Amino acid sequence: MDYDQLADYEAYLPETAKNILDVIGIVDTIKLVRKYGGNPLLIPKVRHCGNAISYLVDVIGEASAFKLIEHFRGERLYLPRCDYALRKLRNDQFVQAVNDYVIEHKASQDQALFALCPQFGITYRSAFYIMKNNKVEKKLAQVVQDRLF
Repeated sequence: MDYDQLADYEAYLPETAKNILDVIGIVDTIKLVRKYGGNPLLIPKVRHCGNAISYLVDVIGEASAFKLIEHFRGERLYLPRCDYALRKLRNDQFVQAVNDYVIEHKASQDQALFALCPQFGITYRSAFYIMKNNKVEKKLAQVVQDRLF
C-alpha cells in the first residue's frame, strides 16, 4: 500500500496515537503501535540514555526517536493498540491484494483467497466477511456520491 494513502486511517486512531502521529508521522506511528501497542511508552528525558532509547530507535529509527524525546521528554505515554485502525488497514490491504491477485494471475476470487489468507493471517471465513463488507462500503460511498450531484 502506498504510504500516502495511510493518512486516510488517521480518523480511526485514538487521540494519544494522533498526538504521536503529529510528531513522527503516520508510518512510524503505525510501526510503534504494531510493536508496543497496549503498553506504556517511557520516553527518556535526554537523547543519550543508552538502553532507554534503543527500543525506540530499533522500531522507528533515530530521527523519529529523537523527535519523540524532544516533544514528550520524560513522559510516560500509554500507546493504544489501535485495533480498529490496524484491522481496517489490514483489511483494505487484503482486499487490494485479492483484486491484484485475480487480475495478475487470471484467477478466481476463491483461488486468490486460498493463496492470500495465510499471508495475512486471516481465516477463509473472515476473508469472505472482509470482501462482503468492502462491497457494502463501496455501495454506500457511491450512494453518498450520487446524492452530492
